[in-house]
Amino acid sequence: MSAITITLTPEISEAIDRFIAGQEPKPSRDEAVNAALGDWLSQQGALSFVDCPPEIEAKGECE
Repeated sequence: MSAITITLTPEISEAIDRFIAGQEPKPSRDEAVNAALGDWLSQQGALSFVDCPPEIEAKGECE
């Protein structure tokens, strides 16, 4: 994995925190951002998952 630093708008940061608060078990911020970005990139056709990401598999949403 690569480590990067990004600056989030307050609205996005708060939305991530709300998302995390509604999850059980609660993902880390890194896990939540990776899952959201992975979903978006997949929907855009820029990313194909070879294996189901663990956070999605845990929800039983793998195809």
